[in-house]
Amino acid sequence: MIPAGVESLLAMAMLSELRDQLGARSDEFLVTVGEKIGDVCIMSAQGDTGYLTRWMNGIWAELGMGSVTLTTGARRLEITHRLPQLPPENVLWSDALPFIVEGVYRSWFHRMDSRGVLGRGSRSKGELKFVYSD
Repeated sequence: MIPAGVESLLAMAMLSELRDQLGARSDEFLVTVGEKIGDVCIMSAQGDTGYLTRWMNGIWAELGMGSVTLTTGARRLEITHRLPQLPPENVLWSDALPFIVEGVYRSWFHRMDSRGVLGRGSRSKGELKFVYSD
């Protein structure tokens, strides 16, 4: 087993090299990585928004990637994702995390309803907003 410190160091080095090699295209690559993570964490489409919120927050807590609040609107679902507080030396991870989170949501909502669309909303330092609509 690889020690956690070495694993973290390897991940940061690979992420840095990825950003250097792909430039702006690395954002879409990270969304795709998030989609792969979402594919592994298969979400049940059964249940109300309370159930979905609890299920998603269980996954986010396990991954250490923040938490979510879901709000229903007219033919849409508003997703507010709060990112974890990371130390300043993790700026590379802080920049990459929003794209990975977006990919996870894309995967989950595509599985629930392939006709719907996940749109990017606002992005602030500690919070991401998405809108899922049909």
